[in-house]
Amino acid sequence: MSGITLRAKFNDKEAKSMLKELARRGDNARPALLEIGEYLTESTEQRFADQVDPDGNSWKALSPKYASKKKRNADLILVLNTYLGSTIAKNATNTSVEVGSNLIYAATHQFGDDERNIPARPFIGISTADETEIIEILKGYLRP
Repeated sequence: MSGITLRAKFNDKEAKSMLKELARRGDNARPALLEIGEYLTESTEQRFADQVDPDGNSWKALSPKYASKKKRNADLILVLNTYLGSTIAKNATNTSVEVGSNLIYAATHQFGDDERNIPARPFIGISTADETEIIEILKGYLRP
């Protein structure tokens, strides 16, 4: 994914312990990480519908100047042609999972751009609800 690479360290001790247990058993962690990636992809896509960041905060409003010119999806933020929200993808290995977009401008919206007066409107990240679901997914892989 060349558009945006965001490394979110998931420091949940329970999740780390479960991943270590999968490794101890000799299980391939990739299927679990693929499922986590699929869940996080869907969760990220839902943020475009909800117009919120991973913490549930509303994205900053469009500037009045831009809002007055925007014709399509005028009431939605980060949605003009639906390209950005539809490019969310996952990539899983045996040791990690990435979720992101390959669009160059994804980073501009995730982090903002002070020079162009574009505020950060994060859409990639792990919410508290995501953390809970990741634990549940891992529990499913550890059941005998």
